[in-house]
Amino acid sequence: MKQSTKDKLLKTPVIGQIVGIALLPREIGKVRKLQEEAAETRRAADALRQGAEEQRQAAEAYRQTTEERWQATEARWQATEARWQATEERWQATTQTFDSMGQQTRDIQAQLAEAKEELQFSKGFGELLRDGTALSRLRTELSIHPAVWGPADRLHIDPEASMDACLFNTNSGSITVGAYTFAGPGVSLIAGNHDIKLAGFPRRDLQQEAGCDIEIGQGGWLCANCTIVGPCRVGDNAVIAAGAVVIPGTEVEAGCLYAGVPARKIRKIDVADGEAQFPEEAFGRFGGCLYTRGWHTAEAITDEGGQHTGHWMIREEAEIVCPAGERTLRYRSPMGPAEDRSMTVTAGERTEEIRCGEKGEIRIPAEAFRGEKTGKITLRISRLFDPGNGDPRRLGLFIW
Repeated sequence: MKQSTKDKLLKTPVIGQIVGIALLPREIGKVRKLQEEAAETRRAADALRQGAEEQRQAAEAYRQTTEERWQATEARWQATEARWQATEERWQATTQTFDSMGQQTRDIQAQLAEAKEELQFSKGFGELLRDGTALSRLRTELSIHPAVWGPADRLHIDPEASMDACLFNTNSGSITVGAYTFAGPGVSLIAGNHDIKLAGFPRRDLQQEAGCDIEIGQGGWLCANCTIVGPCRVGDNAVIAAGAVVIPGTEVEAGCLYAGVPARKIRKIDVADGEAQFPEEAFGRFGGCLYTRGWHTAEAITDEGGQHTGHWMIREEAEIVCPAGERTLRYRSPMGPAEDRSMTVTAGERTEEIRCGEKGEIRIPAEAFRGEKTGKITLRISRLFDPGNGDPRRLGLFIW
């Protein structure tokens, strides 16, 4: 490439020096400018470095402050935890003290109640001993509560039986008593046995567990202080005389009188069986009526109208037999009404509804018996034995 005249001149030594000298100020200016820019950059960098250091110091101070605050918070938390633990321990101690005081209070109350009861009993017992009438009544009441030795679930007494004053022993067998059977005072039914072949302690404690069952039929009469030892069976309508002892293995015939020790058959009893055979004199003994089935033992109750002697219904259907003629039955019904409960009395073709939960009179005209010599009155109660009714003798119908 062909070199220009300008380039040739600049490359000559003298001309090049002259041009260099001429351009030196401008080059110096550029250097100074670069130096100023470098100094400015250095100052900016120093300022940034100083700012960063200040921020680092501020961050370190903040961190240190935060650490101190955290340590203070941790200390407060530990103090709070310690106070909570102390409070919990005090609460447990207080609760234990309260429970202990409560138990002590209950113990003291029980002791006071026991002392009060004992004082009242002592006072009442002293008054009872001074009151011959009350003492006599107490002895009567105590005599009608039966005593059971052995498993109670082996004793089966029909609701229409009356065995209140008896001693029952069921250790070696069951005892079954039929409807209408009744017993006088001091009667013992012993379905318990010891092994005579043993001696000493074994004889006393190794009782026979089964095989001594006693079965009493319907309508039996167990007279005062008689003893019946199982295994044995007493037939319907039999009579065991006062003080007699029925020994194991005895079969007491139905409708017969047994007496003696051991009890033996004395005679056959001419039992009135059926309404037509009831003796006329029997109707005059209880208000002209015979309560034939569905009734509990005669009982006396007292209300605002005075004292009444009558019977509680213990079956949903009960019967009364009486001489034909106009009759008036008075009743009391503690059992309240219910939607599907009814109480009625029927004599011949006449039926009358009885009011539940009230008392009143049932008037039966003579013509209801249709000219018969002996009439029958039937009473019915639906739902007498509802669950929760309790003792039916107190919730059924009382007739007098």
